Amino acid sequence: MCELLRDNLYEFSRYNREAGGEPYFTLPRLRRIATQCLEALRFVHGLDLIHCDLKPENILIKSYSRCEIKVILTLTLTLTLTLTLTLTLTLTLSPTLTPTLTLLLTR
Repeated sequence: MCELLRDNLYEFSRYNREAGGEPYFTLPRLRRIATQCLEALRFVHGLDLIHCDLKPENILIKSYSRCEIKVILTLTLTLTLTLTLTLTLTLTLSPTLTPTLTLLLTR
């Protein structure tokens, strides 16, 4: 199941300004949005994650009438693979005293 989310804060703010109607972002609504953003960040930090891209475009409006938002968090997973290699060098002298170098690389 996927919930229906509306515009992001940036697009809605731009639309609201251009429409010229009554401003949506009053001080009480801005406080409510800020509180919800901080609650979302507290939750994310509780998971030992850091939101590195918090901006109006990543805050979606869930309900205009109740002034509810959702913060979008994109996770990038980076895996580090450690490979241990053993390098063995063997130096042998042939009967003619010519050195031969053998290189063996193993995991």
